[in-house]
Amino acid sequence: MTREAAQSVESAPPQSQSRAQRPPEAVDGEEPAAPALPALPALPALPGKAEVPVYATRLPAAQTLQYRLRRGELQGSAELQWVPDDERYAMRLVNLINGQPALGSASQGRIDAHGLAPDRHTESRRGRDVRAVNFQRERARITFSGPRAEYPLLAGVQDRLSWLVQLPAVLTANPELAETGREITLYVVGSRGDAALWVFRVEGPAAVTLPDGSSLPTLHLQREPSRLYDTHAEVWLDPARQHRPARVMLRNRADGPGTELLLTATNPP
Repeated sequence: MTREAAQSVESAPPQSQSRAQRPPEAVDGEEPAAPALPALPALPALPGKAEVPVYATRLPAAQTLQYRLRRGELQGSAELQWVPDDERYAMRLVNLINGQPALGSASQGRIDAHGLAPDRHTESRRGRDVRAVNFQRERARITFSGPRAEYPLLAGVQDRLSWLVQLPAVLTANPELAETGREITLYVVGSRGDAALWVFRVEGPAAVTLPDGSSLPTLHLQREPSRLYDTHAEVWLDPARQHRPARVMLRNRADGPGTELLLTATNPP
């Protein structure tokens, strides 16, 4: 595995703020009821880790992936658009429930030695942007449209959408990381001012049954939540096709069954 020098992470925020005062993190595609996020210290809490690793990556070609969407008892469809262009990229996740736009997201930025380097991440409702994360590379800071939090911009940092391409790109470039029990660590920032290490453990090969009844061999990875209201993320990646996401499950302890994306088709971008 090729790994660049890790970036040091400084001390965690003070512990004086009680858990009850901390608002829940957003689960992609869901809108948990929560108070406005208060101002945070300059650095996020990254418990149990002193460094954020970076990896070699091999990004996939441009593509559009279509999914069946399930959110509890609600069903719909989703489309993930991935468009790389020389040294830049754009990607968008569009969700439809009962034919109507639901919470969607977009990420755009540049491509550097560590893979995706987001410049801006937005979440939208009914086609209108409602929250944004700004990766201000000239200042080496991460800021938000709502929360007053401000974090240092570390190499390899991802947003709540870009990790869906970054994680497959890491595995494609570093096949030894696909061994059961190995871990891949991504530093992920959300639009509500949350920032945390997402440590994905490789659970091993697993078959995914697609909506048409066919069975697809995949590699199953899982990110366990580290605290209350944290995101539990599972992905099933297709090794035969540059580890594209065949199934995605995102859950929050406070929000029941969460959101599932199940691959139905791949089209040109």
